[in-house]
This record gives sequence, C-alpha cells and structure tokens, in this order.
Amino acid sequence: MRRIIAVAAGLCPAIALAQTNLPIDRGRLDRDQPVTDIKDKVAPVAEPALPAAATKVEAADEAATPIRSIRFQGTQVPRVVAAAAEGFVGRRPDKATLQQLVQAMTAAYGRSPIALFTILIPAQNLSSGDLIVAVGEGHVESVMLTGEVDGRSLKLVKAYADRLTREKPTSRRTLERYLSMIRDIPGLKIDANLQMGRTPGGVRIILKLDYSKPIIAFSFDNRTTRLVKDGQVQGVARYFGGLRDGDLTELTVSSSIDFNDFLYAGISHSTPVGDDGMRLAASVGFLKTRPDNSVIEGEAKTFGLTMSYPIIRGYKRNLSLSAAIDGINSDNAALGSIIASEHTRAGRIALGYGQSTGKLSFSISAIGSQGIDILGAKVNRLTADTGFTKVNGRFALDRQIGKKAVLRLRASAQWTADPLPAAERFAVGGADFGRAFEVALLSADKGQAGLIELAFRPIGSGKFAPSEVYGFADMARVTYLSRGAFPKTSFDLGSAGGGIRLVHSDKARLELEAARPFDDPYASYHRAWRYSIGWKLMLRP
Repeated sequence: MRRIIAVAAGLCPAIALAQTNLPIDRGRLDRDQPVTDIKDKVAPVAEPALPAAATKVEAADEAATPIRSIRFQGTQVPRVVAAAAEGFVGRRPDKATLQQLVQAMTAAYGRSPIALFTILIPAQNLSSGDLIVAVGEGHVESVMLTGEVDGRSLKLVKAYADRLTREKPTSRRTLERYLSMIRDIPGLKIDANLQMGRTPGGVRIILKLDYSKPIIAFSFDNRTTRLVKDGQVQGVARYFGGLRDGDLTELTVSSSIDFNDFLYAGISHSTPVGDDGMRLAASVGFLKTRPDNSVIEGEAKTFGLTMSYPIIRGYKRNLSLSAAIDGINSDNAALGSIIASEHTRAGRIALGYGQSTGKLSFSISAIGSQGIDILGAKVNRLTADTGFTKVNGRFALDRQIGKKAVLRLRASAQWTADPLPAAERFAVGGADFGRAFEVALLSADKGQAGLIELAFRPIGSGKFAPSEVYGFADMARVTYLSRGAFPKTSFDLGSAGGGIRLVHSDKARLELEAARPFDDPYASYHRAWRYSIGWKLMLRP
C-alpha cells in the first residue's frame, strides 16, 4: 500500500486556495465560490433592507371619537396592508395610535410586492371617527448624495443612482438591485433614508457615503503542506478607487516562516464595466519554492482574467455568472505537496446562487473548466492532458439555532473523466476538509468532501460578540484515474475536533484548534492529534 501511495502522490500534485491554503490560486473560479461566500460569517445575517417608506402623521385628536373606519386615498392598498390597518378600528386617534398605525402598515407593505410607498395621515376633522390615510405607491424621484462627496468623482454611484430613477413605478427588483450594487462598491459604506418627494408618489433617497481608507492585513497559519516547515505568514494590502470609481487593487505577499521554503507575490485589479454590476478582474502572481530538506528550487507564474455579472442582486437572493481564462507556468515548483513542471491554460464558466432568509443562509455553485492547448501549454502526456474537462460544485449552509448557536455544513466535489494536470486536481487536507491532516495531503482527479460544524457564541454583546467555541467532523474521498500501468485508486480520510475563534469586531482574529483523524488515508499514516493556530490583524492606516 505504501508503494502505491508514493507512486500516486508522484503523479498527482495539486494546488487549491480553498483546499490547500496556498495564495497562488487566489481568485480562480474552480477554487472560490463565485457568489458571496458565507464561511467567514459567525452567524447568517441577511443584508439589511434599506428603508422603503416615507411616512408622515399630521392629524391627531385625543378627544375625538374612536376610529370607526379607515379610508385609503391615492391607491388601492394590498390586502395584507388593509388587514393590518383594520386592527386599529375602535382605538382613539391620538398621536401615538396613529404612529403605530403607520408602523403597522409599513411592516405589512414589507410583506407585499410593492417596493416604494408613502403613507400620510393628513390634518383632518376626526370627530366623525372616519380616518383618511393617503397612500402612494410610487417611484424614486431623485437620489441625494451626502457624506464624503467633496473631491470625488462619484461616477459609479451616480450611474447606479440614475438607474433607480428611470422606472415608474419603481419595482422591488430594481430598488434592491441598484441599492445593493451601490453597497457592493469596494470600500464604500452607505446609510440610506427616504423622504417624501415633491411629485405624487415620488420619494427621495438620501445616501450618506463613507469611503474606507486603504486596508492592510497580516496573518499567520501553522497549517502547511509536508514541504513547508512551521507555517506561513501573509500580508495583504487593498486600495480602493485607484484608477476609477469602483476599482479595487489588491497586493498579496506570502512566505514560509523561514523565508526559504516558499515566497509568493501577486497583484490583482478589478474594475466596473458599465452601470449594471459587471466587473472585470485581472491578476498575476509569482511563486518561488525550495522545499524543506530539499535542494530542488522551482518557480511558477500565474495569470488570470475574470468577468462577472450579477443576474440577480437583491437583499436576500443573489445569482451570478462568471467567465474566466487563467494559466500557470510551473517549472519544478512545489505545488501543494508535490513538485511539478507543467504549463496549463483553462477557460472556466461559473454559476453561483446565494440566499439569506432570517436564520438560514446558503450558497451553491457549479463551475465548468476546459483545458486549452494555447500559449505554450504543455504537460507530461503520459500522466495528463492539456485538453481536460472537469466540473466542480460547492455548497455552504449556515443555520442559526436559538440566539447563540449556529450549525454549518460545507461540501465540495470535482468530477472528470480525464487524467488532470497537477494544478487542476482536487485536494483535501487543511482548513476546509481534512483539518487533522497536512494541507493537500491527497490530491486526485476527482473527489468529494464534506464538513459539519456546530458553534456556540458565549459572549452576548460587545466587540468580542462574534467569538465562538466549536466542534466539527469532516470526511473526504478522492480518486486517481488510471495512468498507464497504474490502476484507478481511491482513498478516504476523516477527522474530528474542536477549537476557539476569538474575534474582535473585524479587526483581529485568533483561532486555536485541536483535531484527530478517525479515518486514515492509508495504513502507514501516523494517527495523532494536530494542533493548529492562526491569527489575522487588519489595519486601516
């Protein structure tokens, strides 16, 4: 068995950010979720809905006759709104009661398909007990930008704001889509409010803009492959709006602790395309390796172009489509746990869906990849094919239990009928799946992996409220396809454990974990407890 493992490992190197904890695969569609990833959220929280109503109460009379009837002027209200108002018949129309009526109608409109509305209780004679409520279901009349606006072009914000004013009446889809896109602009935070407009049914949206300064983050993780000793450190710098409004530039530098086993540097830049949420991203990277206790030096260069478009963008549901082309030129570089020489190119397309409703959040994605024999692509023809085809799938779910606990499920799979190049294989072992094992201990042509985690947050409030203690179990199965004299072979692994995540708002994070295998990948594997430590510190200079 040991001989088979050694040969298979020699044939099957792999790298994968989500599975091997290496920075060289940053942004690759088959490694990352192409929709908002939820794995770093302590609890599933839906994106907060912006206000959808402008309301005003002008009438009030504590001595008036109790309300006998409520008549709506301006439009026919949805049945759910009328039902909410009926509950106030028989109550005296004092100021507090009328404010509660408006609040109840507002909450009911939130359960209707109407996106924007105004509710006005005008000054009137209430002695008869007949109450008139003026209701308008309308449109965005204008968008006013406040906050950090001086000296900024605001071109992208204004373009999205203009899309909000084109539709009459404004649909919920349009309102959620473009307000969410404004919130999605890298480095921008917004606070939104509504005011009554000057035209019938019109409202004005007031957006207070808060732009972030550049961010620098430093991190350490002692999880590594067998070819890296003691762990790795990483620094990431993010700069917002460098060339155009909406741009994001990210510089990543990563290294082994001894600055010898590996050194990596990469830069990526993304920019908006048009005014409907499309983005174009480009990235390049360079990796230099000299594994621990080895005299073999190697290097790898990466490049990638990705275009993404939000088909659906809302407060609770999101559907995105992405297309990319990327490549890697590896010359004796340590990719994951194996040293490999290959030049590969691939085109990819991904579809991802995410949903967050109350206490439940989930995301699911499917990614297809096709190897392309262009730009000097080359692999060992005895062990791989440049024209490979493969399909990846990923799933994530968070379910809040009570006020302090959350259940997390994660799954990932890869399918192919082709012997894959090293950089395209499915790897397990490390932070995502196989936590008690070395990073990328197994990497194969196809496989599947799953994880279940139950976390408890003992701190109820304050900056340390996201902190948690957790327990988990994971399992994986990978398969090496036949190559020449080597037959098709499958291996399993599984582990369980627990840990602590100490989190200070979004500025600092410390993770301590202990895990032990319960299913060894092969008979000679040494089963023992693995202790992992990682930290991250974010600075805004």
